[in-house]
Amino acid sequence: MNVFTKEIYDWESWGQVYHDIEAFKPLINFILTDENIPLGTIEKLKPGTHGVLKIRDYVIKIFAPIESGYDSTKEFLAEIEGINIGERRNVLTSNIIKKGSIKDKYQFNYLIMAYIDGKTLGDIKSTLNSNQKKEIGKKLRDIVNKLNYQCDDMNQMNVIDRTLNSPKWAGAPKEILEVQEQLLKQISSTNKVYCHGDLTEDNIIITDQLDVYILDFADAVCAPFIYEYAPLIVDAFSFDKDFIEGFFGVMDIQELLSLTIHGLLIHEYGYQTIKTYFKNVTDIEKLREKIYLTFVHYKSIY
Repeated sequence: MNVFTKEIYDWESWGQVYHDIEAFKPLINFILTDENIPLGTIEKLKPGTHGVLKIRDYVIKIFAPIESGYDSTKEFLAEIEGINIGERRNVLTSNIIKKGSIKDKYQFNYLIMAYIDGKTLGDIKSTLNSNQKKEIGKKLRDIVNKLNYQCDDMNQMNVIDRTLNSPKWAGAPKEILEVQEQLLKQISSTNKVYCHGDLTEDNIIITDQLDVYILDFADAVCAPFIYEYAPLIVDAFSFDKDFIEGFFGVMDIQELLSLTIHGLLIHEYGYQTIKTYFKNVTDIEKLREKIYLTFVHYKSIY
């Protein structure tokens, strides 16, 4: 008899249940019992693509089944690999306690990890002072340096080809797509490094001691190093001068502009970021202007 009873038949139906405690409680309790982990009160954590819930000192992440219309197997494996890489390279992350797959009404892959007692960067960055921001920026620089080891294409997936052919860039202005294609072809032969790929404010945990933990390696790729920068500059740092100085040091505005634009153009989700943060952008110069003015607004120019 199945313990998960909700219907999942497409991405929308997954979106209706993936953060529903009551829907997943019987399944979670079954998994915990099977893994000899004590039961406890289930609490919601910040939602993402997959189900993420807290029980006592643990976090359980349940990945979307194939019936959702999305095969999350690669993300499940990438998450495991990423956490293992982080541990080997002395990057603070959430340790995997148990991992597995359960066949119920649907096939669910899951990870049980240690809960990190901290807050997301997004929740606290408005409360941080200048020195704290610079310290966090420096620690993130160290983390990125540790993770960015040279590697080959993961899962035989070429990041540049994926971005150039991604439906997520559909609807982007023709001139921006032309600049993108030119740039990505120029850098296609450069060395590729392991990139977390999603260093946003929700995937960076800060403890009271300002220790920096990294979560969610599911989008990790082998790519040119600039793949890492757009999520950091735009989302995690929110263009803030102190975070940027901590991470990059004192940098010329033109170089900072180029890193941001190139980071957006190479990233599969770059156009979604452009639409979210910069609204109606018709060409590359308009994008450059809007990013420049954003840096000015947040005093990122020295």
